[in-house]
Amino acid sequence: MDLAWREFLRNDAHFLDADLYVISSPMWNFSVPYALKYYIDAVVQPGYTFRYDEQGRAVGTVEGKKMLCVTSRGGDYSPGHAISLVRLPRAYLRAIFGFIGIIDVEFVNAQPMDITPELREQAMGAATERARALVPWALSPVGGDSQATPSPPDLKPEPLDR
Repeated sequence: MDLAWREFLRNDAHFLDADLYVISSPMWNFSVPYALKYYIDAVVQPGYTFRYDEQGRAVGTVEGKKMLCVTSRGGDYSPGHAISLVRLPRAYLRAIFGFIGIIDVEFVNAQPMDITPELREQAMGAATERARALVPWALSPVGGDSQATPSPPDLKPEPLDR
């Protein structure tokens, strides 16, 4: 087995072992950065994260997982603004991860980040509040009670094996 394929299998196993995925990404030119797109292209593979059924339809195989997408945008693209429909990263992330079976997805959006320091501070405060409000959701089972006990503030994730 060649080294590149072994590395792919290792990364794929690491992805599939997770219960909760967290993506943090800015919006670049109405899309996601190329590094995130490359990662998604590596993860979304037939026979690993989706398969084809007897009718030739794609079926996601990553079920019972959650995803939190933390995004930032230079401008304000919230509903009601003239350019609010240009929230392509949100639609793309929902679509591509839904395609592989991850349908329990929440978003925290920090926007506008590039207009004034005051608006940036307000955006960070609102995003932080939203993230804190999602802790019970993140700790509850998929489709389960969202009133889970929040984790202690000093809880830190284990480092990844590299």
